[in-house]
Amino acid sequence: MSTESSAAPHPVICALCGADRPRLRYRLDGFDTVECSSCGLVWIVLQMSEDELRRLYGAEYFEERGTYFFDNAVAAPGTGDETEVIRDFRRGLDRLERFRKGGRLLDVGCGVGVFLGVAKSHGWDVTGVDVSEFASRYAREKLGFDARTGKLHEVGLPEKSFDVITLWDVFEHFPDPVRQLGEVRRLLKDDGVILLDTPNERGLLREISRWAYKLSGGTVQYPAKKLHHVYHLYYYSPDTLTRMLTKAGFEIVDFEKKVIPPLKARGSAFEKALVGAFGSVERWLGREFELLLIARKSSSADAAEGVAQ
Repeated sequence: MSTESSAAPHPVICALCGADRPRLRYRLDGFDTVECSSCGLVWIVLQMSEDELRRLYGAEYFEERGTYFFDNAVAAPGTGDETEVIRDFRRGLDRLERFRKGGRLLDVGCGVGVFLGVAKSHGWDVTGVDVSEFASRYAREKLGFDARTGKLHEVGLPEKSFDVITLWDVFEHFPDPVRQLGEVRRLLKDDGVILLDTPNERGLLREISRWAYKLSGGTVQYPAKKLHHVYHLYYYSPDTLTRMLTKAGFEIVDFEKKVIPPLKARGSAFEKALVGAFGSVERWLGREFELLLIARKSSSADAAEGVAQ
């Protein structure tokens, strides 16, 4: 597909393997979710331009998720203890620093700048980029970070200028994942590494939603609707994520599956205990909620060819 077009992802062609034989997984209000019959990549068929997709990430998007974005010690200094969001960022950064410590860090999809604040506290020289004008402006004006507005290829960053590039909960939002990974590779130093965190399409909760939909003949839609929506355009399993990174010229050096986060529990101690118990079952079955990987550039000729395609 043409990555220069303002159109949304092609409804037929698989971004990973190029096959044109997707099979229907869900038919939900406003869009279909399909799965590539060749490689298993899952995506939604959404007739929206990229400009329309960007407008989804206005102030309302972030304010509706205020607990995640704003109720923490970075976005609102002086609020007290660190939240689970910040603790998760710190755990991921500690894992990343086993492979690279110190230097210039670019956070793609930086939102209002929470991870930028965490990384800066670890001594990194941080820059952020986000398609949301609201979020990137908040990170600049309220928190004082160098946060650019736009997609990676739009913000004028020089080649091989970052030691680390992080993609927290953003890769699933990209309408053009192959191109964005190519740009990540261009911006990364030859000895640099990336961290990528995204939901696991093979997670237990998603498997339950799929079987509920399938066994009910499509009448039980609620779980699928909660997990598949217009904000997440692609859905990755450990296999399809690994193949996507390899195709884009990266070598994975660390891979972790993470259980459903405690912040999914809203309210009572009982709900939190229930989420914790569900996470234990996820881990026992090997069907955790999220995927986190760390990768470095591959120097092979095949990798360079994959990025160019």
